[in-house]
Amino acid sequence: MRTFKFGLAEDAYVLVFFRSKGLDTVQWLYEYVVPGKGTGKSKVSETIIREVTRKWAEDCFQSALDDFVAKLAEAEHAKEPAEPVLV
Repeated sequence: MRTFKFGLAEDAYVLVFFRSKGLDTVQWLYEYVVPGKGTGKSKVSETIIREVTRKWAEDCFQSALDDFVAKLAEAEHAKEPAEPVLV
């Protein structure tokens, strides 16, 4: 298994996993942690080893990072606006 962690803060990161399944299959999935949203997981994706290319791996990483950034944006928009302070 290979695991990659991309973190913005202690409580905001995505973990990307690649692991062997059987003799000829590679499994890919990711999990993320977003402040205010908690954790989430991707669907598991599998492909045969012959189809694993650099582009496939780059697409896996890009998909995980895109989803992570989208979840961060959702969490930011869900925050209630701060009340103005009158001085």
